[in-house]
Amino acid sequence: MSDATNAMDHVKEALLKKDYNALAECYSEQAVLVTPEGALKGRENIRKSYETWLGRFSGLKASVDSKIDAGHQVVEEWTMSAVNSSEIPAGAFGERIPATNESITVHCANIASISDGRIMSHHVYYDQKEIMDQLGMKSHHM
Repeated sequence: MSDATNAMDHVKEALLKKDYNALAECYSEQAVLVTPEGALKGRENIRKSYETWLGRFSGLKASVDSKIDAGHQVVEEWTMSAVNSSEIPAGAFGERIPATNESITVHCANIASISDGRIMSHHVYYDQKEIMDQLGMKSHHM
């Protein structure tokens, strides 16, 4: 198993356990995480982001549907599902969307670059509208 696959396997394991410290340890100190919400730099900022967003959902499940491993880089397609159990921050003006207790299923793609066993760059792609539609929030934008 390559370093890239090993690192992403640890990410998935930590995500499912909601172990934000173990999740942060998968990233280098200078890592960059890019999501539809924007880019974050640094292990601590990445940890806080995961805690903020994953803390809004319970019953998290994730599966890796396909994978391309190029040694120091890996591309994975995931399917994730969870229940929205806490309010979600939305918009630039501090809006908050109340918990819906709705189940969601999200398809996403991950592209991660690894150095010395840690993630240096991680791009996550998913459809924000797909999430909002499943939550019944068609008029809000994340």
